[in-house]
Parts: sequence; structure tokens; C-alpha cells
Amino acid sequence: MILNIHSSMKKPEEFEPLMRNVIIGVIFTLVIFSITSYEAFGYTINDMVTLNLPHDDLTSTVQLIYCLALLGSYPLQIIPAIDITEKTNFF
Repeated sequence: MILNIHSSMKKPEEFEPLMRNVIIGVIFTLVIFSITSYEAFGYTINDMVTLNLPHDDLTSTVQLIYCLALLGSYPLQIIPAIDITEKTNFF
């Protein structure tokens, strides 16, 4: 996705500072969220959030939807590679 954003920007030279600021913001948000969650729940929770849910039909449904969401994200990840391949004269 980064390649598509960079190539479609009006001012591509502003990409690096923008990307740096976005990454810093995401890392800061994740650190604050992680610290808050650890302080609230301690070390007794599982790494995967869905494993902390009670074992019933709703949990199975949530896990299935999560798996489908992961499968649906694959096309988003492969788009930059397809774009690069289409621009080459190899095929």
C-alpha cells in the first residue's frame, strides 16, 4: 500500500516526513493502549484476544469473522506487487 500512496501523491517529496509522523503516532497509540491494558488486566490474559472470550457460539462466530477479515486483507497486500509487475515489460 505504501508504494501506491507514494506514487499517487501530488507532492511525493512530502511522503517521508508524513510516513515518519504516522508511524510515530501509531507506535505511540499502541504503547499507550498496551500499558493501559496491562495495568487494567495484568498478565493473566492470553495473547490472542479471542481466547479470552467465553467458549460459546458467539465466540466461534467472532473467531470465524476474524479469520475471514484476515483472508480479505490479502488482496490489499498484493495490490502493490501486482502494480509493479504490470509496469514491467517482463510479462
